[in-house]
This record gives sequence, structure tokens and C-alpha cells, in this order.
Amino acid sequence: MSGLRSSQNHQWLTSDMLGQGATGGVYRGWRIDTGASVAVKTFNTVGLQRPSHVHNREFDILRAISHPNIVQMFAVEEEERSKESVIVMEICTGGSLYNVLEEPQYIYGLREEHLLKLISDVTNGMSYLREKEIIHRDIKPGNILRSDCSPTARWKLTDFGAARQLNQDAQFMSLYGTEEYLHPDMYQRAVLQNRQATGWDATVDLWSLAVTFYHAATGQLPFRPFNGPRKNPQTMGKMTKERPPGAIMAVQQHSPTGEIQWGTDLPKTCRLVGRFRKSVSQLIATLMDGCSFDEYFVQAESIQGMKQVYVFECATSKLLPVYIQLPATVSQLKEATKAELPKEKSKEKLDFFIWRGQLLNSSAMIPEDTKTDEPIISLGLIEKGQLHLPHTAKPPSISSYQSVDQDTQLARLCCGTLFDIARTVEYLTQIEAEANAAASQVEIVRDNALAQLKSLQEALLLDLNASSQIVETLVGLNISTASLRRLHGEVRKLREEASTVSKQRIQLIETCPKKSFLSLPEGVHVRICQVADQASEIYVDMKRRRSARSSSPAELACHKAQRLRLKKFCSELVSVFAEKTFPLMKKRHQSTTSYFHAILKQMRLIEMIRQSTLQLRKDCQSLSELNKSAKAESREAFLKNSKASSSELNETSLGPLTNLDAENLTNLLQNELPAINQLIQRNQKLINVIKSQTVHENSCDLNQAMLNIALN
Repeated sequence: MSGLRSSQNHQWLTSDMLGQGATGGVYRGWRIDTGASVAVKTFNTVGLQRPSHVHNREFDILRAISHPNIVQMFAVEEEERSKESVIVMEICTGGSLYNVLEEPQYIYGLREEHLLKLISDVTNGMSYLREKEIIHRDIKPGNILRSDCSPTARWKLTDFGAARQLNQDAQFMSLYGTEEYLHPDMYQRAVLQNRQATGWDATVDLWSLAVTFYHAATGQLPFRPFNGPRKNPQTMGKMTKERPPGAIMAVQQHSPTGEIQWGTDLPKTCRLVGRFRKSVSQLIATLMDGCSFDEYFVQAESIQGMKQVYVFECATSKLLPVYIQLPATVSQLKEATKAELPKEKSKEKLDFFIWRGQLLNSSAMIPEDTKTDEPIISLGLIEKGQLHLPHTAKPPSISSYQSVDQDTQLARLCCGTLFDIARTVEYLTQIEAEANAAASQVEIVRDNALAQLKSLQEALLLDLNASSQIVETLVGLNISTASLRRLHGEVRKLREEASTVSKQRIQLIETCPKKSFLSLPEGVHVRICQVADQASEIYVDMKRRRSARSSSPAELACHKAQRLRLKKFCSELVSVFAEKTFPLMKKRHQSTTSYFHAILKQMRLIEMIRQSTLQLRKDCQSLSELNKSAKAESREAFLKNSKASSSELNETSLGPLTNLDAENLTNLLQNELPAINQLIQRNQKLINVIKSQTVHENSCDLNQAMLNIALN
């Protein structure tokens, strides 16, 4: 087979290259006895011309290290024909970080979760190398590989051709590395031939990491002279050497001698947000300003400890990845979310955090399994807000044809902006779904709150009825005491207030806002993704044509036709986004804002009514002492009246009441006292009590018997 090469235990095809560097290439291979996939690194003329001790140093370092975030070496073998050494390593099918960033969809940097994983994995690998006192000396996106293309893929450091052992205080003299990622002092010596810089320590890796992290976060290099660093090395050297503390980027526009503009933040095209964005910027600045490995590890560990909690903020229709150290309470999440939102001067009002249709208490712990399609709903954290729209790049204009090289670069930029538009439309589609889901969840919480309020008010009425029963009974007996009058007044007042809060609840039910949201055109996101993919195919074709240096008339005609298609795709997507999607989302946002503002007002009113009802019930329950006082005073009044009646009976020598006398007296009282008549009708036991006392005691105190029944 043409291009087939073999070593003692492995084979590979020279036509199946995985990557290429300054000293050699890496090919896809397999183990002869098992067929297991491997990567085989061979050395070119430059690599073979290195001194043998440098060659062996790479082998020794690879044999000495083993870590999940470092590409594992399996063996060093000899190629059968040339007898030259080859390195057999684990295969990483996800490509290098450089390859990933070259893809149009990552032209403005990695997504947040991917960048967080990159920083975490690379830091873990660097921590291991520092423990082994190994310095890499050529850290760059091309030397960081992705294990595979799965969501759980690991990033791994590779290519230890320039690596050596070096303790923390030692220095080295030799020059290694790639110039865009070189430490400023090494750049002065290696590129600008400044002989003053003569020695460097292990922290040169930290500068390379800073540039790599910036590149990964933004899709571009941090220091960009006019025409690029390779064509304008003097300005590149000036940018890195004269960088102000805290600055993480510099750009020169218009001319090679133009003004240098410094920046301390990531560019607008970078979609990182909030606390995570600030933390990444601070990490890059710390590494560039010059820090120890321990300082780097502490700051990186802080970023690694951040967990994404997804929050949908109703006032701005914004889906937020809030970064927070878990475990944490809902109250802490609210403070972290506030930091991500526009500042408001209005007084703090009641707000609500809702998840899966349940209201989250401020002291509760944050759920750790939120997702982009199942976020926590934030209602009332801010009152009003404009629709949040991520910064979206506009495709460059495609002018007349100049060259295949320029068109290929232009095609990559066009594809990148089209994918950026697609990502924005994906976000708008996502928040459209989240707004509908949030409305449903908020309505569930509101309806539950109204149902609980109804139950609370019913319990209040039961408490009031108990006190009212006592008042009605005692008033019906023509008893008038100070406590009874107070009790009567309090009950009447509480009944009026209870009626008011009940009417307020009913009015809220009758005025519930109706959800009526506009929808994006059906399939708009799918169509935009299709166009972006078709544009990407054109870019791939142009790259192939550029690599092949094909300039036949047929190829050139095809190239120009693809330019026209690319221009059409850009025009179509800009039209769909600017004229249809975004204006519709603005109108939709107005309706969602009005709806959520109305339902927020309702929920705040429900809580106010609930608090009023709770206070009324508390006031009602506090009547128990007044109830006892009213009963006691009424009993004393009855006893006093009873003694007076007995005295009058004794003076007229009526003597003890017989059964017939008791019945006659009861009939008389029924005619004279309608209130007592009602009491007797409700409590037939009164006659039995009177009769029983007359039979057993030959006498009966009628007032005492009636009072006993009334108060028990």
C-alpha cells in the first residue's frame, strides 16, 4: 500500500496526517496486533538535525509524565525503512484548539462552557508539570488537543519537543516557541535580535497561556499590529514590551505607524458575559502582568469553582448563565443575578424566583441542575428593561474579485458572521420558548398563591364565626358588659376588614392578565443555519482551491460563481435578521414585558393581601382573652341577676319551684324575652336541666341553668 509505514508494533499511512509542526508530522496509525488507533509522530529534517540530547530529552520527559490532561506516550520505536525514531501516542480525534478556532463558527471565540473546560483542563495539566518541575516553552493553540468531539472531551497538552526540566528559580538561555505567543523578553531576543535579554525562567509559559486563553475567548490574537505581527514585528515588540499594567489587548489600525489602542476588556464580539467575562479578563491580565504559578493556580481555581446557574429574567427577556460558587442560597443567587443586570435607582420591591412551578424561598439552596431550557425564572428583580440582544457581527462587503487568497480569508469572515447571526437567532428563539414557559410557571405559582389565600381567608372566617357566636348568644340574653361591648366592636371591625380582603382576592381573580405573545416566523432559525452551512461549504471549497493553487479557467469560473452565492447568502441573512426577526422580537418583548409587569403587580398584591389576612387572623386569635373576659363578666352579671331574682321570690314567699312552676315560668319568659326563646329552641336541654334539678333538689335556679347552657 502506497504511503504505508511500519515500526515494531505499529503502522500508519503518510496520507492520513493529523497535524504538522516545525519538527515533524503526526499521522493516524494503529497497533498491528490489536488494531487499536494511535497517533504516530515522525520527525522531518529539522527535527532530525536537533542534537541527540535534545531528542532524547523529549523522550525522557514523555516517559516521566502521565496525566489525563497531557497526551500520553505509549512507546518510542524505529521506523523500519529509515531506522529513525518515532513516538507512538494516544490519538486525539477532536483536533487542536487552533483547528477549532479556525472553524467559522468559532471565529469570535469558544462558547462559555467550552472555554471554562479549556481553562480547567489546561490548568490541571500545567499544575502537574509544575509539580514535576517541567517547563513546556511552546504553549499555543496548536499544542492543545481535544481528545474527541464529544461534549465530555478533554483538552490535553502535547508536543514536548521544546520542554525541559527547570526548577522555579532556575533560568534557561535557549530560544523556543512561536513568536505570537512568546514572552515579551524572548520576543525581543528571538525576533528583534535584541541581545540585552539573555535569560528567562519558567514563568514564560504563563505569558503564552495568557495569549492562548485570549485567543480562545475571542478568536483573535490580543496584539494586532497593522498588517499583522509577522509583517510588522517592530510594532508587535512595542505592544508587548510597553503594555500598560492591566491591558490585555492592543490594536493598530490605518497604517504601520498608526496609534496603538490599548484595552483592558475583551472585545464586543466576544460573547462572554458578566462575572465569568470579568474573571477571564482578570486572569489574562494577571498572567500578562507577571505572576507566580501559585497566583495563577489560585485565580484559575476560582474560575474552575464557578458553576453555571441559568436564570431567565422576565423584564429583559434575558437568559443568563450566572456563575456562582455552589452550594449557595437563593438569596445569594439573587445578588449574583443583580450584578448581571442594569442598575436601577428605584426602591427595592418584592421579587420572586421560580423553578419548576415552585416559588423558591430566599433561604433555600439553589437547584444545581438548571439548564438553558429549564432555567430559574426571575420576576421583579428589576422593574423594566430593554430587550437584551447579544452583539451580532455584520458580514463584510464583497467587492470585486482580487485573488483566491483574499477571497478565502473573506469567505471565512463571511461564514463567521453568518454563524454569529445564526447564534443570535438561536438565542432569540430560545428566549421565545423560555418566555412562554416562564409565563406558564408564573401562572401556576400565582394560582397556587390565590388558592392558598382563599384557604387562609376561609380559616379567618371560621375564627370570626366562633367569636360571633359568643357575642350573639350573650347579646341575646340581654347581657351588657364592658368586655362584651369591646368584643362586639372588635368582631364587627374584623368582619368588615375580612370582607375587604376577600373582595380584593376575588377582584384579582377577575382581572388576571391574558398571555398574548407574538411568534417568530416558523423555521427562521433552521433556514439561517442552512444558509450558514452552505456558506461554510463554499469556504471549505475555497480553502481547497487555495491549497491546490489551482487557477484553471474552470476553477476560476467556479470560484467567481461561489463568490456571487456567498454575497447572496450574506444579503439574505442580513435581511432576515434586520428586517424580520429583530423588529418582531422587539414587538414581542413589549407584549411580554407588559404581561410580566401585570402579573408581577398581581403577585405583589396577593402577597400584600396575604399579609393583611395573616394579621387579621392573628388579631382574631388574640380575641381569645377578650372572649374569656366577656364570658366571665356575663357569668357574674347572670349570677347577680339570679341572686336578685331569688331574693324577690323569697320575699313573696313563693318557696321552691315545682315542676309545674318551672314550666309555667319558662313559658312566661318565652313570651317576654324573644332572645331567650331562640336560645331555648336551640338548646332543648334547658327544660331537662330545670326538671332534673327540681326532681333531685326540690328547687331550681332558672337563671343559673340558662347561664350554664349559654356559656358551655
